[in-house]
Amino acid sequence: MGPAPYAGGDHPCPDTPWAGISLGWGWQSAANAEGNNSISFNRLGNVMNRLCDSAGIYHLSNDPGTVLNGNYIHDVVRSPAACGSPVHGIYLDEGSDGMTVSNNVLSHTDGFIHQNRNGSHITLTDNTTSGDSVIKASGLESAYQWLAATPNLAAGKPASSSSVVGSGWEASKAVDNNASTGWSPTGNDTSAWWQVDLGRSYQLGQFALTTRQDVDRPETRGNFEVRQAFRYVRVAKTDGSYFFLADFSVQQAGGALAAATGAPTTDPSTLYTIKNVNSGQIMDVSGRFTADGASVIQWPSNGGANQQWNIVRVRVEHSAYLASCGIRPW
Repeated sequence: MGPAPYAGGDHPCPDTPWAGISLGWGWQSAANAEGNNSISFNRLGNVMNRLCDSAGIYHLSNDPGTVLNGNYIHDVVRSPAACGSPVHGIYLDEGSDGMTVSNNVLSHTDGFIHQNRNGSHITLTDNTTSGDSVIKASGLESAYQWLAATPNLAAGKPASSSSVVGSGWEASKAVDNNASTGWSPTGNDTSAWWQVDLGRSYQLGQFALTTRQDVDRPETRGNFEVRQAFRYVRVAKTDGSYFFLADFSVQQAGGALAAATGAPTTDPSTLYTIKNVNSGQIMDVSGRFTADGASVIQWPSNGGANQQWNIVRVRVEHSAYLASCGIRPW
């Protein structure tokens, strides 16, 4: 049986505890089932964020005709939990041979390209730490980029603030998608804050904040907190010094794909019923009681408030949720 080619490309692969992509067979230099594979145009970030002895792209054994090309690998940083073995952008492990590794961008990686007991036919060319053309061509093809899209939930939403220095510097200027404008409090505002109303609550994934661009004001770039309460996100200065926001954006966790596949919402105005897939009956608070210790049973659906539940986020790390009954006063 001849080699079985593998073509892996145009994928985004963020946030994994070990390798972003791994390919190999058997820690051997002899010919085997591998050959003529391609790992190209992938975007790999924040991989290896817990373990060690691997890389953004990890390869093993003899693999004639294989190419690793045009990949953008970034933020591969050894975690405190990792062992002392290599953590690199690309790792060519024992027996790797017959390969070409070219035109890859490895940015902010603990190690660059690690080679362990490779054969004599490895070609490394034009692998760098930067390169706009490689970065722009990596990841999802244009027709599928919506899957990873994270629209700015704050854009154009109502904003308020502790104070405004004057006309043209209102709170709304920080959500107009224009970094040349911005919100400025008064000079004597020692508890400056700015707030945006997202319209409803979201499970938030990240935010981006841009401070003043036309003048260098170092005090605006530190000593502030970003806080969320239900539908509101607030940025508050904590040291009493001057503050300025040129632009603020916030993204929902998971991007468009998570939203499209029905990730639960924690909006208190959204009510769920929870069905037992075996019986077809609904989770129900017996007797409509609201006191602690009330029994939860299954019962035919009746549309009652004792069968309506909110989803409450209880832990961020593993996206755990808790259902709370709609009739309970929270």
